[in-house]
Amino acid sequence: MLYRTLSDIVISISIVFFYSTLLISQSTHLNSHLSGYWKGAFIKGNSIQSIDMTFFEEDNNLMSLQEIEDWYPVFGEFEIPVKIDSTENIVFNTGLGKVKVKLDSNYYELSGQIENTNPTIYVHLKKSIPPPSPAYTVEEINIPSGDITLAGHLHKPLSMSKNAIILVTGRGCYPVSTKYNLYAKILRKYGITVLAYRKRGTGASTGDCISATIEDLAQDVVSVKNYLLEDGEYENIGVIGSSAGGWVMAKTLEYTPLDFLIGIVGPSTSVYDQQMQSM
Repeated sequence: MLYRTLSDIVISISIVFFYSTLLISQSTHLNSHLSGYWKGAFIKGNSIQSIDMTFFEEDNNLMSLQEIEDWYPVFGEFEIPVKIDSTENIVFNTGLGKVKVKLDSNYYELSGQIENTNPTIYVHLKKSIPPPSPAYTVEEINIPSGDITLAGHLHKPLSMSKNAIILVTGRGCYPVSTKYNLYAKILRKYGITVLAYRKRGTGASTGDCISATIEDLAQDVVSVKNYLLEDGEYENIGVIGSSAGGWVMAKTLEYTPLDFLIGIVGPSTSVYDQQMQSM
């Protein structure tokens, strides 16, 4: 009886090991087919929404970089994990919902649909030749500003105009994206250099975000402008200020001239008035 029990255990372990090995083998097989650049669309009725996707492995996990250029500059770029289930369904989230697709390895196509949509939103992607090498560089930068350091990225077109823009974010102490900033992705196409940095006390920037005053933040813009001036390449340096960044860019003018100011949903009242209205 003991022998039968041990035998049953060995058989059970063998079955589990077999299916685990089979799933790993299937996953590895699919990963090799998926890795690379895919181009396609979401399809709803007679309408389509174009999407580009790149599948890649990171720390032994399958990932997807999804780009929807029509959604720029506020949304449109997502880095999302990808799962492969026991029936070789490829599952991942998108900006429109959770997708389940199947791979046709003969024609290198992915077909499926977004779950729980009415009318159904279908998905079709085809493996494609990657787009040409980018006509820009993205350089990681660190800029001293008083006793702190501002971290970010400098987006530099290879064919440049003489214009540079500093991106100033709104209120909040969360680390915004600077390497993949969507405003930078648009502007660098037109030859404009963009410097995107993380507000003091967020991300890799040092200092204290919570206690920072508008004057502190304005002085940081001055430091960023001086960094650009050291290159000697720019005839015009201006600022895009989003939300409360509108106050910061206006305050900056007290300390240094700027060639232009662009406000995006910026405040039209004083700090005091807006805070009172919020209360």
